[in-house]
Amino acid sequence: MNNEAVMVFIDGNNLYHGLKHNIKNTRIDIEKFSNTIIGDRRLVRTYYYNALLDHNEFPEDFKNQKKFLDSLKRTPNLSIKLGRLEKKGSIYIEKGVEINLAVDILTLAFKGSFDTCVIVTGDADYVNLVREVKSLGKRVEIAFFKLGTSQTLINEADRFIILDNMDLSECLFPNNLKKDNKKSSSMHFQS
Repeated sequence: MNNEAVMVFIDGNNLYHGLKHNIKNTRIDIEKFSNTIIGDRRLVRTYYYNALLDHNEFPEDFKNQKKFLDSLKRTPNLSIKLGRLEKKGSIYIEKGVEINLAVDILTLAFKGSFDTCVIVTGDADYVNLVREVKSLGKRVEIAFFKLGTSQTLINEADRFIILDNMDLSECLFPNNLKKDNKKSSSMHFQS
């Protein structure tokens, strides 16, 4: 095993939608996923960021999200950081997730807690964060699906881990996505 200290930072909403669009299965084992994307390096900790769904507007999705978050609480070396959702007209806007992720990465980089951080996202909003962490002498890798990843983010990162090219089957639980027309939180959500 390589002794390079790696921390994984997952933008949960980005990962959920990336899995849904690219693999058609959102049921993932985060511990196995983190270990898969870092390879033979030493995983220090995984941080998972998301916003709680509105339990009144999306009761079924909220229940599923709560079950998932409860299962994450039993995952070793994993921290969960939750933002909130604010309703603007007919859509929900994620608040606090990106800033929590950015503050944690910068704080841990300053403390020397990792050699490399892997950010699981395709969102261009993280470009300036990547630049700042690299300026501290740390390596920054982006792990996401090719379709849906900002080219600027790819160019700024030290490495782009293309999830499309990885065998994630060992990280996935059996798929039981419902194929119906019920109201879904993903249709009314923006980050």
